Amino acid sequence: MNYKEWKESFVVPTEELVREETKSSKITKYEDVEEALLSRVGFKTVEESFKRVDKQLAIDNTNQLIELEEKFGVVHESVSCICSEPDKTAIAYVSNHTSSPTYQNLSLCPKYYSNIDLHIETQLKNKSTNHSMPFLDKEASVYTVTHEYGHMLQNMLIR
Repeated sequence: MNYKEWKESFVVPTEELVREETKSSKITKYEDVEEALLSRVGFKTVEESFKRVDKQLAIDNTNQLIELEEKFGVVHESVSCICSEPDKTAIAYVSNHTSSPTYQNLSLCPKYYSNIDLHIETQLKNKSTNHSMPFLDKEASVYTVTHEYGHMLQNMLIR
């Protein structure tokens, strides 16, 4: 078998990959977001500012955090809160205490997270200009929260 035959037989183009669904159910209503972030993801607090996040983005990102948490368990192993506080340039960010990296704050910045259309447009623009890693267009709404969860995981590893 040559390389071309191997590639045709075994390599699936990225666009055709289907993510494995999580074992648990996804939330579908905005009213379930806060409880899911507290009980299923493991945040100690959902700050009042989180209400700035667009309702559909809140649902999409909560489901992504549930999926990541089921796989890695970072938030349950730390003392974390989630909010929507502004930053001059960031779409979202993780801050932590220097004395303990496991005290973490995930902020989904309101400039980008208060409007789903602006958020997705920004993500796709960043991808097209190589300012972010490649991702499937249909996952644009959760790209940044996945990236930030990676920082939370990194903080757990260096504790």
